[in-house]
Amino acid sequence: MKQKERNSNFELMRIVSMFMIILWHMYIYGGIRDRGVVQNPSLQVIFNFLYCVYMVHVNSFILLTGYFQFDKKIKPSKIVSIIDMSLFYKVISMIVFTLLGLITVSKLDVIQNLFPFELNLNDSHWFIRYYIFLYLLIPFINILIKNLNKKDYKKLLIILTFVFSIIPFITGNKSLENNGYTLYHFIYIYLVGAYLGKYKINKSDIVKKIPVNLYRIILILIIFLCAISNYNMNVTCNHLKGLNSIFNEIFGNFINMFNKYSNPIVILQSISYFLLFETFDFKSKIINRISALTLGIYLVHFDFNVRNNIFIFLKIDGGPYHSYKYLLYYFAIGVLIFVCSGIIEFVRQLIMKFIKKRKITQRFENKISSFVDSLKFKESNIKE
Repeated sequence: MKQKERNSNFELMRIVSMFMIILWHMYIYGGIRDRGVVQNPSLQVIFNFLYCVYMVHVNSFILLTGYFQFDKKIKPSKIVSIIDMSLFYKVISMIVFTLLGLITVSKLDVIQNLFPFELNLNDSHWFIRYYIFLYLLIPFINILIKNLNKKDYKKLLIILTFVFSIIPFITGNKSLENNGYTLYHFIYIYLVGAYLGKYKINKSDIVKKIPVNLYRIILILIIFLCAISNYNMNVTCNHLKGLNSIFNEIFGNFINMFNKYSNPIVILQSISYFLLFETFDFKSKIINRISALTLGIYLVHFDFNVRNNIFIFLKIDGGPYHSYKYLLYYFAIGVLIFVCSGIIEFVRQLIMKFIKKRKITQRFENKISSFVDSLKFKESNIKE
């Protein structure tokens, strides 16, 4: 039976979100944010504002997981696949950059890279770690979702928003720490995504009364208004925090939290971004195929060794830059990184399919088993 082609609206969202992640990493690790690479004040404002637009990316992936997985059984093979992919790229990175003479590897480094989760401060696979932990908890979270009525579900989300978003935002992570890089943030956003999937806001009576194009415009306005609000809040707080010690404490908290995934403004922005893609309904084999490469693209470009060398090689932080042409260069390099990382992941998938088809892994395991059996036979002969 021919497999039904998936809708491509959220697959397109995956691609856009992954491209945003690449641009986000270029902004942070390419020195645009902190090292004064851009020395044109107006150009720097554009980069800083775009940074506020990108903030939806991580939340959007978790929302998507909740949206589709809240009523499904989790396949263990999915977790194994993610772990295998992570290990593959960590080992390949270690081998390639060692052969190129760009890094030196100790025995401890080898052990750390062979472990499924990060054991060092580089933590370039932090998202994978929490995503796997979330997947392990999904069966139990789904039991909760199944047994909650709509009214109680809303109450739960209001409480979680207050506890895991508003309180950390107001207190600057001091009362309860949640900067978005936590497992409980992933659980919270998963529950939000599951609510969107279970009750389909875009199909509610209120939304149905609004023409779809007008509804899309409203969502786009919310996305950019959130980004503008976040940007202006950060600029204003930076100006006000130095007036006295009280202002320094209050506005310092907002500055610390403005770019965090748990920021309530970012969460609203992420939900609007997600709902925007939900309004589309189309199918594209090309988009679906590219979307299947996104996790690999993340693992390739965000590898610690890759990002420490690729940004220097591509002259992202080779400033100072004054011309607006650098903005075009920045996006062009983002596309280049996306395409090259996608090709690498595509090749990896072909290799994995070849191995699976040829049962190379199984043959290798059989050979090891036979070798061990032969050793046992030799040992028994020696004893005799």
